[in-house]
Amino acid sequence: MARDEFLCHMQRRGARRASGFYQTVEGGSELLGLVAGQLESNFVQNLEVARYTHPDQICYIGHSNGWWDPPKTERAAAMAFYLNTKLDLIRLTPGVMEIVRARRWLAPWLYHSRFMDTLGLTVTSPRIKAALHFHQARLSDALIATFMNWEKVEGQLATIEVGRYVDPSRARAYLVTQGAEPAAVEPLSREDSRWTFEIPASPVSAVLILPKPDMALPVVQAEQRNARMLVRVFDPAVRPNRLFQLSVATREARFKRQAELGDTDDAFALRTPPAGPGGAVPAVYGRELGYEDYAGLTQRAHAQITLRDGALSLTTRALVAPHFADPDFEGEQFDATEAHTGTRSLKLPPGKSSLTFFPLELIPGHRYRIGLWVKRIEAGGDVYANVHHHLTNQAHAFGHGAKPNEWVRIETLFDMEPGRDQPHLYLYNWGNSTQPAWFDSVRVEDLGPTPPK
Repeated sequence: MARDEFLCHMQRRGARRASGFYQTVEGGSELLGLVAGQLESNFVQNLEVARYTHPDQICYIGHSNGWWDPPKTERAAAMAFYLNTKLDLIRLTPGVMEIVRARRWLAPWLYHSRFMDTLGLTVTSPRIKAALHFHQARLSDALIATFMNWEKVEGQLATIEVGRYVDPSRARAYLVTQGAEPAAVEPLSREDSRWTFEIPASPVSAVLILPKPDMALPVVQAEQRNARMLVRVFDPAVRPNRLFQLSVATREARFKRQAELGDTDDAFALRTPPAGPGGAVPAVYGRELGYEDYAGLTQRAHAQITLRDGALSLTTRALVAPHFADPDFEGEQFDATEAHTGTRSLKLPPGKSSLTFFPLELIPGHRYRIGLWVKRIEAGGDVYANVHHHLTNQAHAFGHGAKPNEWVRIETLFDMEPGRDQPHLYLYNWGNSTQPAWFDSVRVEDLGPTPPK
């Protein structure tokens, strides 16, 4: 609770000075650097110290200024995945988020496991880093082999001494790969309780071995993707005819109910899919929830998602992100002396580096129109806006030369390229500016899929 209050306090203070900046990310990195920097080498070399001293903390790996570029920050996340150390509050690129989601599938077993290094684990290539983790519990143990194949070497094998840790007679194995959901996997061989698997040509992957899969509890994840909430369940017990009652608690968003799927006013229905060929029930299933009015959302907030099946209750959280949060800049950190809509606006003082930026939630392959209102005092200087895509480095600058001393609307039209990116809206008052400028009433219009060329 104290940590949550501290981070919120840091965010409020940072927002007053740099609206839209990731205050908690920067503040958290620097805080951990000051507090844990001298212990960094011990955290990496003696993982038991880190895990049992800070079981729910995010440990510091690398320096934020040195691990900021996407390849470096993703490699740091991959290293933390295979070692099962905690991630620093680093840049959340799509690659990093894939690694985070891969580890969440393993969370019930991996987070409270013992680090066995390579005791009982061999790989056929020294270019692949690997580690074994042993989870012991009252109902069921688990064995997890994690791999960091940063060079994406193909055709390599890993052999796990399963019998050294668990009874292999009824054990079942699942493969978790970056960017993919868990899937049942059969060993290439089971000689003397030594199971051999092919290592995927993926930056990170893992093999989860459950000696009593029918005793395992499901794992649930959720994320907003393409303006829809995607809920997925990994159920190693593969129980048929399971029906979850799904509820979503959040501040602003509402989701469409589908009576044909069994939804009621109280809950959404999430059912185990029908058995496939051979009578097998898929181990991973879920459903999408559509927003009632996604374009009308104005606040970034978490949604708490709960799945219930009798006495079983599973909970996860996901971020509800609008196209643009607080588009009218009505938060207490904004300026109350000028406004186009409401009572406040974003004020930028003049300066050589006077800018701020905000994340945009946009769908790849869609066309967008973004408009806003700007007011400047002088004709000189450089006051404008820009949509910048952090990963593809594309930019769409607009609004140069707005008429001074009145509110002027500026807008741009652009296409989001296929594939995941991180677009942001930048606002500027720099160059030779000597007077402040105000921005207000941001509007993001989704025009649908990009027309074919």
